[in-house]
Amino acid sequence: MKCTKSKFADFAEKHGWLELYDKPNDKGSEIGYLLPDGSGLVAFFDLEANFRVLNDVTNVCMDADGENDAKD
Repeated sequence: MKCTKSKFADFAEKHGWLELYDKPNDKGSEIGYLLPDGSGLVAFFDLEANFRVLNDVTNVCMDADGENDAKD
């Protein structure tokens, strides 16, 4: 799945997700969102600002490269 950080931010805004933080790190950055239903998720992006991984509060993980499986 190819998705840039800016396109992901546009998607989040369109769906009413509130950005809580955008934290850079040594692998790229992570952005925390609060969803309209009160749940949250964290999106991770690589150094080129491409989508890498998405985690929700139930600890389900979606990896763009397929390296990580869903966690219980």
